[in-house]
Amino acid sequence: MNDVAEINQKHQLIFLIRHGERCDRSTNICLSERDGITINGANKAQQYGNAFSKMFPDYGLYSTDTVRTIQTASFFRVEKQQPFLIFQPVMMTQ
Repeated sequence: MNDVAEINQKHQLIFLIRHGERCDRSTNICLSERDGITINGANKAQQYGNAFSKMFPDYGLYSTDTVRTIQTASFFRVEKQQPFLIFQPVMMTQ
């Protein structure tokens, strides 16, 4: 991760972070709704979010509009009031 921090000082970076453990595909306890993440997924998202925020204290945050991605993104906010942009992904078919 130190290499990434060094690269970030010279170039703008984009990180794609997958949502926490899905509740609808797990036998673990749900954080809230069934289409959200599990408590286990929330704990890991919080750990990763804290580590990410320490390494990269200033960043924009975006999320798709699903419950699980919004829940995961909320753990990556530097401050509780930090907003993040929610968007609906566009699926392209051939």
